[in-house]
Amino acid sequence: MQQQANLQGLDSLRQDIQDAAHSFRGQLESEVRQVRDAIDQNAADARALAEQAAEPFQEADRTIHGAREPDAEAQALAEENRPQPDAPAAPDSAPPARDENQLDLFDDLPPSAPVSQPTASQARE
Repeated sequence: MQQQANLQGLDSLRQDIQDAAHSFRGQLESEVRQVRDAIDQNAADARALAEQAAEPFQEADRTIHGAREPDAEAQALAEENRPQPDAPAAPDSAPPARDENQLDLFDDLPPSAPVSQPTASQARE
C-alpha cells in the first residue's frame, strides 16, 4: 500500500511537471511570436524610411540626367558617325604627326636620345 501511495504521488508530481512544461512552452512561443512580429514591423519601417530617404536622390538624378538626354535626331547622327567594327582600316593611312612639344608619358625614349645624369657640379648649382 505504501508503495502504491508513493506511485500515486509520483504520478501527480509528473503530471504537475508536464503541465508546467506545457505552460512554459506556450508562454515562450507567444513571446517568440511577439518578437518576430516586432522585428517584421521594424524591418517594414526601415524599408519605408529607406524609400523616403532615396526619393530626393532619385529626384536629383532625374533632374540632372533628364536635361542631358539626347533627342532621337542626335542619337541617329551619332550612330551614323560611329566607326563600323567590320570595316578594315585603310592600309595607307599614316599615324598622326607627332608634336614634339607634347609630353607623352607612355612613349619609350628613342634610342638615339640618351638620358644624361646631372654631374656633381650641376647638382650643386
